Amino acid sequence: MPESLIWILSILLILIGLLGCIVPGIPGAPLILLGAFILKWGIPDQLTWWTIGLLCFLTVLTSLFNLLITGYTAQKAGASRLATGAAVLGAVVGLWLSLLWIFLLPLLLAFGVEYGIKRKKLTDSALISTKVGLGLLISALLQFGIALLMVTAIMIDSFWIN
Repeated sequence: MPESLIWILSILLILIGLLGCIVPGIPGAPLILLGAFILKWGIPDQLTWWTIGLLCFLTVLTSLFNLLITGYTAQKAGASRLATGAAVLGAVVGLWLSLLWIFLLPLLLAFGVEYGIKRKKLTDSALISTKVGLGLLISALLQFGIALLMVTAIMIDSFWIN
């Protein structure tokens, strides 16, 4: 396979991975890692195994942070599991609507579950859904920060070390 095709495929996967750290439903860090693996496979001297190992570690770290932050903020907010699930579903459905809906729909669905199904007070439901949405936002920002660190490691290893 020509080097230019390997570069194009790797860069495309890395860019989609960066987008996936913000947009729910696209596995951000795993796509960045896949782009790096393709680069290492196609052009073996381009990346070191140390960088690949670091990227593997950061990929696992993003997944762990995502679960912990979302679950922790939902639990601390007093949200039910159903409301937390509705918020995650809202983020995935919002993906197909627009950037605004990616962040607004989880709040609305969590609120609807807490107020309509769980029969909590209006103010309690609003506070809970806001905290659940904030947890999703913090998780997305943290994932994006780690993804930028991953891309930086790839760039340093590709262009300055080699």
